[in-house]
Amino acid sequence: MLYAAVDMLKNITILFIFSISQSVKGQKLNHELSNLLFGVDVSVIDTTLIDAFEKITSLEKSRKIDTFIIYREKSPSSYFYSYSFRFKKNNYFKCPFNYGSIILVKIDTGNSKASTARIDVWLEFNTKKDLELSYRKLVKKFRGLGSVTIEKPSYTVKQLTVVNEKDNKRLYVEKAVQSFNNATNFQLYIKISNLRL
Repeated sequence: MLYAAVDMLKNITILFIFSISQSVKGQKLNHELSNLLFGVDVSVIDTTLIDAFEKITSLEKSRKIDTFIIYREKSPSSYFYSYSFRFKKNNYFKCPFNYGSIILVKIDTGNSKASTARIDVWLEFNTKKDLELSYRKLVKKFRGLGSVTIEKPSYTVKQLTVVNEKDNKRLYVEKAVQSFNNATNFQLYIKISNLRL
């Protein structure tokens, strides 16, 4: 009987430590994302972030885009609102880049009364070396903050996905080298969303 009580106490202790570990990972994920996004608190991803981004003097509001998407068959139609902010400098990235954009996307689905939102970040780099260094930094920073998968769907694309269920967040990072008409682009794309987007 005493052994059963000790075993039960061990299991409760392990669950408590795991719960604390997951909570700390969520806090660290939000902190790291805030550092990436000019100090904006992204613990809740919704359209209230538009006001927070507008207050940052180093961000230039570039445009609002409305897009109506009609899906075939029985899927409901969706309406996308995009609020775009451009920047030329971000202290999170030590490597030089041409420009960056933060795009807050609000999605209203036809049959749903609730809307969802996500944050997209685009960076255009000068060199492949700068792209690689920045991608490696993101992998190193975010690797321990949730369950991670790294994929290479093609020769020129590599993807990192971090899912943190405790914090209801998904982080998706893609680096790509694209060539078109004798011009090569070195791009880093980051998508931050709630898991239930």
